Amino acid sequence: MKTTNLMKSLVLGAMMVGGSFLHAQVSDWCDTPTGHLNDAEFADVNARVLLTITKGEEPNTVLLTLKPNTEAGNTVGLDYMYITAANATPYPAEVGADGTEALGDLSVTLTFSEGTTQTDYMIQYSNPNWDGRWQIDLKNVPVNAACGDDVECELTQAPTMTSVTVDSYTHNTVVLNVAGTDEKGGAISRFLVSYADQTDKVFNAVDGKITIDGLSSNTEYSFSVKAQDICGNVSEAGLTVAATTSALIYHDFATGHLGNPEFGDANGRILLTIQKESESSISFIVNPNNEGTIIDFVRVELTGSEPIEIGTDQIGPSVAGQKITFTDLTSLDNLSANVLWHTTSMGNGGRWTTNAFTFNESELYVEETGPSTLLQTAEATCSVYPNPIVDMLNVNSEMQIAKAVLYNMMGQEVMAVATNAASVQLDCTALPQGSYMLNVVYVNGQKATFKVVK
Repeated sequence: MKTTNLMKSLVLGAMMVGGSFLHAQVSDWCDTPTGHLNDAEFADVNARVLLTITKGEEPNTVLLTLKPNTEAGNTVGLDYMYITAANATPYPAEVGADGTEALGDLSVTLTFSEGTTQTDYMIQYSNPNWDGRWQIDLKNVPVNAACGDDVECELTQAPTMTSVTVDSYTHNTVVLNVAGTDEKGGAISRFLVSYADQTDKVFNAVDGKITIDGLSSNTEYSFSVKAQDICGNVSEAGLTVAATTSALIYHDFATGHLGNPEFGDANGRILLTIQKESESSISFIVNPNNEGTIIDFVRVELTGSEPIEIGTDQIGPSVAGQKITFTDLTSLDNLSANVLWHTTSMGNGGRWTTNAFTFNESELYVEETGPSTLLQTAEATCSVYPNPIVDMLNVNSEMQIAKAVLYNMMGQEVMAVATNAASVQLDCTALPQGSYMLNVVYVNGQKATFKVVK
C-alpha cells in the first residue's frame, strides 16, 4: 500500500490498497504541493496529484477535484476516483472506472446534511497503468474549507478567539470548550494550543470541544488557545485557562487500613495514592488519615523492583506526602505491592503494613473526573454539588452517612463533619481555592471518594 499524509494534524494517513506503507512530509490543509501526493522523493511519480476543495454552486454542497500533477512528473493521468464523506451524498461517489483510459481531471459534487460543519473524506484514485488504488484520508475537515490549486481564500483578516473553559478532565486528559469566529462571523473549528513543552499544537474541535491527552496526573497545566480560520489566519491573541488533572487513587478496602473507621488503632489509618507518572512508571504517596498521626518512615515493595524507603523509623521527621517512584516498569498491570510505614506513636519498634495487594492500571485505580455536578460511586448513588464549590458543599446519598472528610491534595485533613443522615453539608467558605478530595464514610463501613474543586 502506498501512503499519503495530507493536511497537518488533520490527516491520519493515506495508504495504497495492496502494498507497503511510505511516510512523507505533510502539508497544510488539502492542497499539497509538498506532502506525499507530490513529494519528489515518492517512488511513483504517477501517484502525485493536486486536490482542490471549493464550495459548490448550491447550498450545502462541496466540489472536490483531483487532477494529475504534471509538474511533479505525473504523465499517466487518472482513470478513477472513489470518495466517501461523512454526512454527505452520494455515498459513495464514483467517477470513471479502473483500468480504462485516462480521463484527466476528476470532479464530484457532494451535498451535506443541513447543519454539518465538519466531515471526514476518504479518497481513492488510480491510473491506467496500475491495478491498485492510492488512498487519502482527511479528518475533521470544515465543510466550508476552500483550498487547493489556484484557489484564492476569501478570508484575509485574523479570526477572534471568543472563549475557552474547562469542560472535564481525567488523570491524563483535559477537555476544553472552545469558540472563535472568523472575519465573517463564521464559527472556528481549528485551534492552536500551547502548554507545557508544546507550542501551537493543532486541535480540531468536535461539537465545540477539543481533547488534550498525554498529560501527567495530578498536575496543573496552563493552556493558551488561539483560533485559526480555514485560510490559515491566526488570532492575534489567545485566551488562557488553567486545569489540574486528577490523581489516580487506589483504595485498599481488603485489608481495611486505609481510613477504615472500624480499624482499632487510628494511627494505622492512611491515605494511599498510587499515581501514574508515565507508561512505565508509578509513584506511591502515603499520608496519615488521622489527625495528629506523624508518618516518619515509608517502605514500598513492588514485585520485580528493588524496594524503596524514605525516612527513618527511629522517630524521625515527617515524610508524609513524599513520592516514592518506580521507573522502567514493563507493565502497569498485575502489579503486586506491599506498603509499610512507621508512625512516631509507635516509638522505636514496629511497622504498619497493608499486606500484599495486587492491582491493575485499568481495574483498581479509582479515577476521579471533574468538574461535574453529579458524581456516582460504585457502592451507592451519591450526589456532590456544586462542583466547583462556591461556599457550601452538599452531599446527598441513598445510604446513611457517618462522616464526610475533606482533604487537601497533600493528604491533610481540612474539614470533617460527623452525621447519621442521608445528607450532610460542609461550609467551605473559608477554604482557599484549589483541589480537594472528599471522603464520604457510610454507616455500613463503605466509602466513596470524590475530587472537588473550589
